[in-house]
Amino acid sequence: MTKPKPIIFAVATLLALVYLNERVLFIEEKVASPHDNILSEKEIQDGDTGKEVPGRTASVKSSSHYDAGILQSPPEGSVSAKRRARKNYNSIQIAISYYISNSSSESAEISENTESGELAGDHTILNPTDRYRDYEIDYSNQLFGWVKESTRILSPDSWHLLMSYEFLPEVSRILLGCGTIMEMNKPAETFHYLSGNNVFEVIGRMSSNVHEISHGYSRKDIFRYVSENDLTIEMSDEGRRLYLSPSESYLITFPGNYLFPASRLSQVIPENRQTLRYKTYITGSTSSQVHGVLALLDELNAYFLGSRFRYEMLDAYKIAGPTEAEGFLEWVSGAQGTMGAFFEMDYFILEYLLYMKTNHPGRYEMLRADKSFGDAWRAVRTSYGKLVYNYFSTLHKEKDAINDSGEYELSVEDNRLWISKGGSGSYNSRLIISSAMDTLIPVLNSDRFREIEQDFAVGLAEGTIYSDLPDALNPSI
Repeated sequence: MTKPKPIIFAVATLLALVYLNERVLFIEEKVASPHDNILSEKEIQDGDTGKEVPGRTASVKSSSHYDAGILQSPPEGSVSAKRRARKNYNSIQIAISYYISNSSSESAEISENTESGELAGDHTILNPTDRYRDYEIDYSNQLFGWVKESTRILSPDSWHLLMSYEFLPEVSRILLGCGTIMEMNKPAETFHYLSGNNVFEVIGRMSSNVHEISHGYSRKDIFRYVSENDLTIEMSDEGRRLYLSPSESYLITFPGNYLFPASRLSQVIPENRQTLRYKTYITGSTSSQVHGVLALLDELNAYFLGSRFRYEMLDAYKIAGPTEAEGFLEWVSGAQGTMGAFFEMDYFILEYLLYMKTNHPGRYEMLRADKSFGDAWRAVRTSYGKLVYNYFSTLHKEKDAINDSGEYELSVEDNRLWISKGGSGSYNSRLIISSAMDTLIPVLNSDRFREIEQDFAVGLAEGTIYSDLPDALNPSI
């Protein structure tokens, strides 16, 4: 038998590399498997829990429409003539934080929140490679392209999550402890949940997209992480790898047969605490009925990531609005729902653990002994609490600046932002944070969950504990 000539191998290898490169640059069109969609801002306001399947746009490779660091006005087709007339605010200089590593780098840039030499979570720095940074945004839909570019500039941690997910393989495989090979497909494309007909709708759906993609990432990145770190997962284990930032992620595994459906909490949650998301995550048919408290923690983290994105997009709202003030009001309207999810999801986790401690003490002690769950919950809880606090603080600063301009008169009272234009004396209002905060703070501040918080060492940071947040919302009271 004659040996194949080396040139044949060379040609075959070249063709394979070209093919693989095209697979990286162009994501194939496919139908994503359904996932537990979050409640959109419209659903928050209207109580509509119907799920929307967003459309897709053609994949077109295009160079960036914006200079790095410059966030410009949205495309003309998405804004009114009044917005386009704002010549004095066509662009804004934004400081961009890239987390870039390459083979020649001696050190990596880390988020300012990370102390030098000390990393949180599993001590893995998820720095994008050059291909993350050079990812070319699809401008076949200019409005979508503008929101993506704004995300890259204003919310770099959100963009890093999306790009980390983008470059995960379509199919991931892992060898379980029992010798079985498990594989998982990507549940959705990176921007599958992006939709909308105007700039504010698209920003809102990008928040939902960040939320949903974080779920896919938390399930799929386990395969990469476990393989690269020579770890073992058993067939019976349920796991998540929660992303908070490029420098902070948490791997959690726990025997799935020791978890129970969240629907059991309907026995202990009274009607007056059944907030908006109760029917979705406690009595609904979501993953919390299969994966219990791990799914609830995954949801808490996903709502945090979506809320952080929305918070960081304030400048995009101000650019897109007819005036900065009106853009700010749209920001408040969009942020209030997901900021309020902090109280709901944390409350559900606390009730779940209290039920587990009371009815399944052995399982509770196993979970308590697994430091990874407590570490992850503490990190997400603390980060989310600080975010809500910062949201209130920023809201007051923006309110005061608008009042100084004389364009509007704004005031805060009873969890509402009251608005009057030009001293007209006619007021309307916007909800600042969903009513879940007022509903749940009494029980969250009570002694009901003190032992749980002590067992898992998940106390909130000073200034962001539940009893302090109403003061941050109403500092004059």
